[in-house]
Amino acid sequence: MSLEAEFSPERLDANNNLLLHGKGDERFSGKHSFLSGVVLENGYYFQVSNVPSQPPPPQGGHRDTFMHSDFHYADSDPILWPQPLNHDNFYLAAIPTHHPGMDPDYLVLYFHPTRESPMLCFSSNSHFVQIETRYLHDIKRIQEKVEARIADYLKVPEVVQDPHSKRHLVNNRRAYAASFFSRLTNQPMTEPELRRCFVEYRRFTLDVLAAMDWDMIYRPRIEGQHPPASDVDHRMGVFTQDPSMVEACTKAGLPFFYIQDWHNVPHTRVDTLASVRSPEENLIFDEGRVKFPTIFKGKANNPNRLAQIYYNSRHVLHSANIFACNYNPPPPRLNAPRSLNNAERNADTHRGIQIASHPYRSNTISPAQHSNIAASAIVKPMISPLLPHVPSPWVEALKVLKTSDFPHKLPTDRGYVFPPISIFFNEAAGTIKTAMLFRWLQVRDIMLFRVGPSAPPSLACPIPSRVWRGALQLNPSTFAAIRSNHSDSRSAGEKREALAFLESACHSSKAQPDAVCEQPGLWRGNLYASPDNLNGVVVKEILFEINELNFRHELYGLDSRLHTAGQQSGLVSNEVLDRHDHILDCIVPPPLARAFQVIEFTQASQGLAHSDICHRVPQLNHLARLMKDWSPSFTTFEKLDTNATPTTLLEMEAELYKYYVLRFFSYHGRFPTVPRSL
Repeated sequence: MSLEAEFSPERLDANNNLLLHGKGDERFSGKHSFLSGVVLENGYYFQVSNVPSQPPPPQGGHRDTFMHSDFHYADSDPILWPQPLNHDNFYLAAIPTHHPGMDPDYLVLYFHPTRESPMLCFSSNSHFVQIETRYLHDIKRIQEKVEARIADYLKVPEVVQDPHSKRHLVNNRRAYAASFFSRLTNQPMTEPELRRCFVEYRRFTLDVLAAMDWDMIYRPRIEGQHPPASDVDHRMGVFTQDPSMVEACTKAGLPFFYIQDWHNVPHTRVDTLASVRSPEENLIFDEGRVKFPTIFKGKANNPNRLAQIYYNSRHVLHSANIFACNYNPPPPRLNAPRSLNNAERNADTHRGIQIASHPYRSNTISPAQHSNIAASAIVKPMISPLLPHVPSPWVEALKVLKTSDFPHKLPTDRGYVFPPISIFFNEAAGTIKTAMLFRWLQVRDIMLFRVGPSAPPSLACPIPSRVWRGALQLNPSTFAAIRSNHSDSRSAGEKREALAFLESACHSSKAQPDAVCEQPGLWRGNLYASPDNLNGVVVKEILFEINELNFRHELYGLDSRLHTAGQQSGLVSNEVLDRHDHILDCIVPPPLARAFQVIEFTQASQGLAHSDICHRVPQLNHLARLMKDWSPSFTTFEKLDTNATPTTLLEMEAELYKYYVLRFFSYHGRFPTVPRSL
């Protein structure tokens, strides 16, 4: 049976199931409560309760599965779909939809970033996609307006004092919206990733607006605090099979679609027929790669279904555990020169880890190695006016390390997730190596993608500082000579090692190393043609981001090693995602973006970097709760009270940092990367 058909009187006479009233030629006035509807083949009727006109059936490839699929993702324009409604998420009835009288600044939310859309800018050097500047500015305006409205909303006494208000939901969805917004503006993404990220940002933003509208406009009407609505507001329609919700939505002026058995709706003309079939008939399953799920199992009123959607959304913002080692040896390189050392083979063969947590491998080092490495491991942190500032509590914590405490076992893959900022600083001359920093800007997107949730797991491994230094000092004119030089010298081997690492990272992004190293540097939407264009402010911002990313990954890796509860092989579990979010609580104060790979520069003076100890207490309490799962011996740290004296708070903070530094040093044999501030 066709999805949409015109019904003549003769056809209605021939099929009593479709003939709900006479011959179907009656006209109803606008005051009639049932204007028109859709009959579904499973015997249910799609009834419009208080909408001026019947919307058309869903358009697109999934319109015949809309009763079984997720209404946020099921079609090319999921925002215009009716939302499943139950008493737990009644506020969804207030989600705004596109209409002629809406604020023009919000129109960009209803665009669809497809390949043919002018909204996307494609790169000629890689498969990364960006949002066009004009549309990006529109999205930034939306974010500013939403944040301003949230600030006003949270000041309303009725909202703050009412335990049934949606303020907690607003803060939760606000954090996720900010995370996806920051990822849209800062994180390199492929086309599918960007489209998914944009839809997620749109969904969480509309959830925030709906929750605020529900508290300020619709709930007061339903509860009788305000008079009933006289007309229908321009909101998104919702549907349910619960008749108890019809009166509430009608009273509040919300569009409403009520699904019931067609036997209960006589005297109603049938205009359209829609069939409902299994979604599997309309899905194409690709082999060989993991896709973001767009169809979620369960009924619309199943609470586990909505939780599944949110967990899949959160996974986009997370990262692989870079410091987990893989037991599988790397495959041999074809025609490889004998001079390749282990680290070079790792880079050349894309060796790395799987996304799930693993047992950690460590090798016992010889007495000679122990003395040599230990003597060079205790190095003072780089402190200079040209670098981001190291807070004094962390400086004092680093002083507790001694050469005699150097561990006798070290991880097999020693290194950094991103280059340590010390390699950009010429200590003898007291200057910044801007040429290396400019090269970092050229390869930044590729290196961020290398450790993201969608990158090949084989690339996600720590890289020694010498490899980072060599990769950022390479000149494209020497690539051919380096590839053809099979000398056994240390210098030639290190250059091949650095080039192999750079090529493997570019290969994952479908980019050419030569083209990447010749493109302008990109930083916060600005292009830089040469290292001479980098001023002191930009230099500090770049170094702060690199340092903060290293700190986040090292904290994540150490926590994954010391806290094994909830870890499992295979796909990332809900417990691991919760642990991941707990780590973000330690380093990201609300309402900043909770995306692991996205750094907001307002964080450089907030959270653990705040100058006032009382403002550092919330993050310190999260960090202490995290560390209590590392060892049963960590029992001396109690929850900090902001009313305690500053001296007491500083003493407890110092003990907390010392414990972290010692635990990291005992496993890695080097200083941890510590937070800095601008």
